[in-house]
Amino acid sequence: GSEKKGVEYSRDDLFANAQCLMTPTDKTLPVTKEKIKHMWTKIGAHVKIISPEVHDEALSFVSHLPHLSAFGLINSIPDQFMEFASQGLKDATRIASSSPEMWSDICMANAKNIVVSLDQYVKILSDIRNAIAAKDQETLLTSFTNANTKRNGILPDAVDNNN
Repeated sequence: GSEKKGVEYSRDDLFANAQCLMTPTDKTLPVTKEKIKHMWTKIGAHVKIISPEVHDEALSFVSHLPHLSAFGLINSIPDQFMEFASQGLKDATRIASSSPEMWSDICMANAKNIVVSLDQYVKILSDIRNAIAAKDQETLLTSFTNANTKRNGILPDAVDNNN
């Protein structure tokens, strides 16, 4: 989906090339699993079956952390500078327009995994901060190059079809 909600923002291609993570358990009937997988495939999604535990851990990094980063980033901008907001800031914080209630609920439901992902992010930000303070350009270049390579490795439209 997107940061917008409601039927007025629906689209016929919402699930085209989207990744759908199914999390069956031992209690899931095989026929039910296959029917649900077939339904997702018919509407264009690429289905991957994983455990609920792997789902929660992975999503804490690839979904929850980006949302929390967007919320934190926009909250860190002093109000008097908001009039100078660049396109980069708008791009980086688009998902901060998502439902605060929903994201609060998600954080409570997956707190253990989210704390781990946040700790990793805080460490990386701290390393970047320390490199800047020390004027350590080599460390910055290494960090930024690694990030650039990782970002460029994301398959287009494989996960996010809101380009």
